[in-house]
Amino acid sequence: MRKILLITVMFLFVLTIGCKGTSKETQKATAEKKRAATTIIQLTSKEHADAKKVYTAWCSGCHGEKGRGDGPAAAVVEVKPRNFLIESFKIRSTASGQPPTRQDIFETVTRGLPGTAMPAFDFLAEKDRWLAVDYVRKLANLDTKPDPQTIDLGEKPSNTKESVSAGKQIYAKMQCAQCHGPEGRGDGPSSATLLNSQGQPIPARDYTKGEYLGGDTPVAIAMRFTTGMDGTPMPSYSGVMTQKETCLGQQSQTGLCAGTHGGHQLDA
Repeated sequence: MRKILLITVMFLFVLTIGCKGTSKETQKATAEKKRAATTIIQLTSKEHADAKKVYTAWCSGCHGEKGRGDGPAAAVVEVKPRNFLIESFKIRSTASGQPPTRQDIFETVTRGLPGTAMPAFDFLAEKDRWLAVDYVRKLANLDTKPDPQTIDLGEKPSNTKESVSAGKQIYAKMQCAQCHGPEGRGDGPSSATLLNSQGQPIPARDYTKGEYLGGDTPVAIAMRFTTGMDGTPMPSYSGVMTQKETCLGQQSQTGLCAGTHGGHQLDA
């Protein structure tokens, strides 16, 4: 009887400890999710030191120690690194002229900017990526500001040969070929004269390579039409194109993408 009682007590003790451990793990996971969803982050002294280490190790080579875009590698890359102190951010889910959300920067750090010297940092621990994000936001004086409202693209039309054909008409109507060329190879008549907001040469995107700065999903490409790419000659078409036209324009780009259609536009 005593043996049974002892086993029962031991079982309850182990169960209690296990529940406490699970509770602590759950609380920690919940806290991390809550922090990731928070838009105003005040780094503690330790977090700031850790964030600086991550930034110095992985970002300062191009963007510079103080985020001015003057790192040692900046002189040799074609697309110049962003100066976080004075330049706008290209990749956003927010309106033109608005800063990116904290999540926008995290996704850019994670995905990188294909076709530029900015690699994907998805190999870093998620915690370190968030530290890098918050350090960049501090350099850009965004750490004390709430996230601006994001853009809702609405329902996108289905991707068919007919919609791609309609997208070709949008591509012509919006004069996309002026920069990107009639076949989307980045060789339009204006491509050789394009400059960013700092007066530096910037190439027009060659869609046939299948490399998109903000991601290659339909939503990501449509978002570029809507938000534009601040700091570059790529304007926002919000208020100029309807939501349907925005999505059709995305499909024209998809039709020019070599990775999807072998480098040829789809014919109607």
